[in-house]
Amino acid sequence: MLIKWTYALSLSILISNLLTGQCDYAFKAVDEFDGTLTIAAHTVDVGYMIPSNFETVNGIRIIQQGKVLVSFTEEARDTGIISLFLTLAVQEYDYLPIENGETVLLALSDSTVVGLYNVPTSDFDRTTNMRLYTHTCPLPMDIFYKLIYHNITKVRILYRTQKKDIDILPDQQKLIQEQIKCIATEAGFLPLKP
Repeated sequence: MLIKWTYALSLSILISNLLTGQCDYAFKAVDEFDGTLTIAAHTVDVGYMIPSNFETVNGIRIIQQGKVLVSFTEEARDTGIISLFLTLAVQEYDYLPIENGETVLLALSDSTVVGLYNVPTSDFDRTTNMRLYTHTCPLPMDIFYKLIYHNITKVRILYRTQKKDIDILPDQQKLIQEQIKCIATEAGFLPLKP
């Protein structure tokens, strides 16, 4: 009997969230010192499963090729600065030099390609024995709105010595778009108001 009530309660909460438009974001907080609002979506695994450089007694550890995170910040002071970011974390086998600049390209479902300014960082990941590159890209508003309506189908990272493509699988495309819509709703960009 308790299981039926738990199921009914869970179902009613889910339906309520769907009808009221609430979404499931990972983090929403206001900084107590300067009042900056920060909202972050859940990370989405992207690309294929790849072997890492970390071997256990059971064999080589298999990892996801990358992760995507969408976030929003709004400064509470009189400046009114609003920032949107797309962060891409990618595991690489070797050290690959990369510079700040328009080094991340997104192929979209409407056959367009958009370039994003990238502020990359890298570190050695001891859990995989690989380099972990974090590509933090500010999202201009026009590209952000475009991502609400068009899926990201592929990402290209332009390292100094090579190009790296990451295919975004259809279920991953849908999850990324849901996270972007979640951020847009929580930040007040959706629904659109004339």
